[in-house]
Amino acid sequence: MSKLSITQAWNESAEFIRRHGGPLFTIALAFLMVPGVVLQLVGPAEGQPPRLGPWLLVFPVALVLAIAGNLAMASLALGREIVVGKAIAHGFRRTLPMLGAALLFGLGLGILLCALILMSGIDPQHVDAVSLAHNGRFKALMLVFFVVLLFFAVRLLLMYAAAAAEPLGPIGIIRRSWTLTGRPFWKLLGLVLLLVILFLVIAIVVRVALGSLVFLTLGAPQAGNLSTLVLLLLTGIVNAAIAVAVVTLVARIYVQLAGEPPIKGT
Repeated sequence: MSKLSITQAWNESAEFIRRHGGPLFTIALAFLMVPGVVLQLVGPAEGQPPRLGPWLLVFPVALVLAIAGNLAMASLALGREIVVGKAIAHGFRRTLPMLGAALLFGLGLGILLCALILMSGIDPQHVDAVSLAHNGRFKALMLVFFVVLLFFAVRLLLMYAAAAAEPLGPIGIIRRSWTLTGRPFWKLLGLVLLLVILFLVIAIVVRVALGSLVFLTLGAPQAGNLSTLVLLLLTGIVNAAIAVAVVTLVARIYVQLAGEPPIKGT
């Protein structure tokens, strides 16, 4: 296993995006932004509990497209594919194993969360935001949950890259990422924390700036109006650009840790 240089990975990512940012961004728009916007338009309103509706049909489609799109971008950033069409086809071929790995991870987190709720002494049949907000034990357990989530986020950071690079099944994808992220854990933890802080700042700035712009030009966003659609599209474009940067950076980190040759200037 090679040593990890975040600076090298960042420089390679910046150079790759400079050369091939167009195809990467196109994939992100088509596979992440558009399905995401559609899902938000037909899904439950913010702050409302989920109910039966068309979003139940849109969600699995959006999920599959998002996984395939991320895998396609990872394939390009890894240098595994150099043709966009072949990268997309490869992304769809590897979607099922990646989906399986994600479901295993989600299942584990779900079981842990349920266990923490039971440990907090809250009746699972009468869980609501008010009771959770006033339960000190639950808050402490949620801190534990966050620490555990952060740990697994680092150890499983390379799942998409591993799924795109190697013919692994769901468990193999998890195991491969776990193996590669063991030695450089602290470096990767610092990177993940930095990215989380950066994304929070970007999210706040984008929400305030774009929200104000849309409000001044088109009026207050409301369910189903033009302001809401424009705000979702603008936010989706920003999120697509972030996805391109993150997927490329993680792919270049994977290349270092897997001991593969540097990316060619194709």
